[in-house]
Amino acid sequence: MYIEVLNDQNKPILSEKVRLTEGTGFGSIYIPRSIQTGTYYLRAYTRWMTNFDPEYYFFDRIYIVNPFLPLETISDQTGKSPDFNIHFYAEKNRLVPGQNNYVAFRAMDQSGNGTDLEGWVVTTSGDTITSFHTYKYGFGLMSFTPRLNDQFRIITNYNGGYKEFPLNLPVLQNPVERTVINSNVTDESKKFNIAIQQNREHYITRDKVILTIKTTDSSEQPVSGDLSVSVYRSDGQVNLYHKNIYQYLYHTSCFPGYSLPPDDQVPFAEYDSLMMEKILSVIYASMDNTGHETGNLKGDRLIQPENRGNIISGIIINGQNGYPAPGVRMFLAIPGKNVQLYNIKSGTNGEFHFQVLEQYGRKDIILMPENNPEQYRIVLDNDFSEKFGNIQPVPFRPDEQTVRYLEKLMVNLQIQDAFGKIIPDQPDISAYEIPNIFDLQDEIILLEDYIRLPAVEELFVELVKSVNIKRRRGSFNLAVIDPLSNQPLSGEPLLLLDGVPVLDINPVIIYLDPVDIERIEVMSNWYIIGDKLYFSIINLITKKAEYGHFDLPTYAIRNSYLFAQYPVSLNTPDYSIENDSISMIPDYRNLLYWNPEIVTNKNGYATVSFYTSDDISDYKIVIQGLTKKGLAGYKEAVIPIKGTEE
Repeated sequence: MYIEVLNDQNKPILSEKVRLTEGTGFGSIYIPRSIQTGTYYLRAYTRWMTNFDPEYYFFDRIYIVNPFLPLETISDQTGKSPDFNIHFYAEKNRLVPGQNNYVAFRAMDQSGNGTDLEGWVVTTSGDTITSFHTYKYGFGLMSFTPRLNDQFRIITNYNGGYKEFPLNLPVLQNPVERTVINSNVTDESKKFNIAIQQNREHYITRDKVILTIKTTDSSEQPVSGDLSVSVYRSDGQVNLYHKNIYQYLYHTSCFPGYSLPPDDQVPFAEYDSLMMEKILSVIYASMDNTGHETGNLKGDRLIQPENRGNIISGIIINGQNGYPAPGVRMFLAIPGKNVQLYNIKSGTNGEFHFQVLEQYGRKDIILMPENNPEQYRIVLDNDFSEKFGNIQPVPFRPDEQTVRYLEKLMVNLQIQDAFGKIIPDQPDISAYEIPNIFDLQDEIILLEDYIRLPAVEELFVELVKSVNIKRRRGSFNLAVIDPLSNQPLSGEPLLLLDGVPVLDINPVIIYLDPVDIERIEVMSNWYIIGDKLYFSIINLITKKAEYGHFDLPTYAIRNSYLFAQYPVSLNTPDYSIENDSISMIPDYRNLLYWNPEIVTNKNGYATVSFYTSDDISDYKIVIQGLTKKGLAGYKEAVIPIKGTEE
């Protein structure tokens, strides 16, 4: 899963990748201190989704507040803008003569927020066909029966100002078969229930909270759910609408991002109302002919899904004629002490796709052709999508109540910043290191066990018994000895430096300082990389293991590549243990608990526990998730924290 934070200019400023397992994954994005307070946009997509219109990526508007910068509030004197935008939607964006037609609409002010207005539909002769007004959040619905060749105009009244313009919905003489628009309010068969039982009615500071979670299906039978649980400081006076996973999946995920308001404008529970269901049904039916294509799956460069890890793709070009070069064998290597090496051939149009398994974090990758490398040039694809949807830049000007809430959060943050985290979040990355693809080396020479020799040539002569080295006409040749016959193996060995193929061995043998080498590994048996057989392999591993001792050949490219994020977790303090190093540190966490990996058992139960902080306030519990059958569930609750026991 590719995740990006965009600024109000539609430019990515932060990005991460999250590995998905059985359709679920989790991660975090670090927000740097240099970021400006303002409105930002979070989008997420898979590699396969980039074949389609970016309007159908997951998209959400978020606000980021830098506590070291002043907040700009809405002036009480600010009046409503006299200007607005209104969009009308009908099935297939046309009207059917002689039949009752539903027309949905949404009115927005200049900031993209839903706004209230009223209006009339009139004919060109001035007859009023129907009137309309907004329902909520700028949405509305009307219906009328047009006649063939009718043309209509819209008259609106917005804050006392009248505006007139044409209704651009043609009345068709031979309409195609109409879609039946049904409204299914809250389909219970697609959701599961979440119940939360707290161990106390209210809590004091640094008190233990135990939540018992129960998940059942629509018939109240136990069901196992994969849940995300978060607990954060809330304020009952500030509306913080969340993406309810059920309403998102079954009400709004099928709409392009531009057609619906952000979640902070409309509570997701509103989408279950009968009127909103009807409005959304009409908007969805209008998308049949809006011109917003969902993608072309027959293109020459179809982007493949990443089912087994990251796919690193691009094109290799013949440097002599500038055309794509098909059938060229290529290497991709990740420098390091554990060899991660891939070998493929380019396709008929010079395209290549390396499928790199189970890598985490940011690492260097090196790509090069294997044979006649000076003839070719490699161009990498951008791993993140270069397609962007439409956004409506909206200034961030919170009201006074929200400002007070944010100021309290910022004070808590600065206390935490001044005293340090009680328990630092340090992921253990050692568990995610990929083992060496060569697990049966026939000879390993650790240079620290031997006296220092002045040249790499002497290392092979004096220490590496399974390799013969010869110099002929100023060039070196290496041959690996068969341990059974004691004769040189056929074919030249593949020489690696920190796991990276060395196509010209002479500079390495002549110029590499043995003091920089940690060990030499030799494989005397054949090994298949990709679809090619290598009869023997020699790997020189330096102490830094970064392939940094030589300039990269001109035919190779080296890029810093972002693989999946290391799995993250939120560590929380345990106040049941007497620990002066913890008890003396102020605890003003805004986020008490976050765990995206809570799975209820076959009986539908799971238990989570954590401790409250020193902040006397209410904290909101938000739990949502999915079952293996795709049922969605969402639940909110409040944890009240008081100063002392009553």
